[in-house]
Amino acid sequence: MAGPTCGRMLADMGADVIKVEPVTEGDATRGFRPPDLDGESAAFMMLNRNKRGVALDLKSEGGLEVARRLIVRADVLIENHRPGTMERLGLGYDLLSETNPGLIYCEISGFGRTGPMAHLGGFDLISQGYSGIMSVTGEGEGRPPVKCAPPLTDITAGILAAMGILAAYIERLDTGKGQRVDTSLFEAGVIQSFWQAAVTLATGVSPGPLGSAHPLTAPYQAFETSDGWITVGGSNQETWHRLIEIVELPDLAEDPRFRENADRMQHVDELASMLGERFKIRSTAEWLALLEEGGGPAG
Repeated sequence: MAGPTCGRMLADMGADVIKVEPVTEGDATRGFRPPDLDGESAAFMMLNRNKRGVALDLKSEGGLEVARRLIVRADVLIENHRPGTMERLGLGYDLLSETNPGLIYCEISGFGRTGPMAHLGGFDLISQGYSGIMSVTGEGEGRPPVKCAPPLTDITAGILAAMGILAAYIERLDTGKGQRVDTSLFEAGVIQSFWQAAVTLATGVSPGPLGSAHPLTAPYQAFETSDGWITVGGSNQETWHRLIEIVELPDLAEDPRFRENADRMQHVDELASMLGERFKIRSTAEWLALLEEGGGPAG
C-alpha cells in the first residue's frame, strides 16, 4: 500500500492522479473485505480516494501502448513493484525519460533498488521485523514479538516518496528536468527508529521492548486507573513537577532518585510502581479532569 498511499497524498493535495489496476481482479485491496460499503472494499476506498482509475493489461502490447500514452504526458509516475519489473515491461526510467525528459519516476520497493536484498519482495510485517521495529515493541522477555498495529512502513514509505516527488518537482521548476526518486519499506522502518538508534549507537545496547514506556525519559507511559487506563507524559522538568503536584506526591521533586530525568531513568521501575499505585485510586475520567485542569499532558 506504499504506492497507493503516496498517490493518495498527492491526490489529496490536488494532483490529478490516475490509478492503473490489472484487468483481471483489480487492485488487491478490492478483496480486503469485510468491511465494505455497497460491495466496495472500505480499505480500497480509503487508499484510493480522489483518484481516477483505469484497468490495463500490461502484459499485452495494447495495454502497454495505453500506458505509454499516459506516461508521455505525465509529470509523475509512481510504481510499487520489485526492482526490475518495470524494465521487463519496457517501462523503466531510462526508456521513459527519453520521450518525457521531465518525468519524475518514483520507485517504492521492499528493500530498495540496490544491495543484497533488493531482489526480495516486501510487506509491512516483514519490514517491521527486518528494520528492528518489532525488536522494540511489545512487553519484553518471555512475550511474543509485536508489530506496530498500523502498517507503519507502508505508510511511512508513501510519505517519504511523496516528499521526494515534491522535492524533485521543485527542482524541475528550475531545470525542466525530471529525475528518479527511490525509497523502500525497509528504509521507512529504519527512519522510525530515532530514539532506539540513538540509545543503541551511544551504548552498544538496544533498549528492547518497553511496552508503552519511553527509552529516554520518564514518566511517559500508560498507567492503570480504578476503571481503565490513562497515558501520562512527564517528559521534561516542567511537566514532571506539574504531574507530581496533581497526583499529590510533591515530595518526589526532592527525592534524589527522581530529581532529574537521568535520575528517574535510573530508577524508572520504582517510579512507575509508585505512580501506578497512585493512579489506581481514581477513575480515568477523574484523573483526566484533574490533569487537564493542572496542565499535565495525559489522555
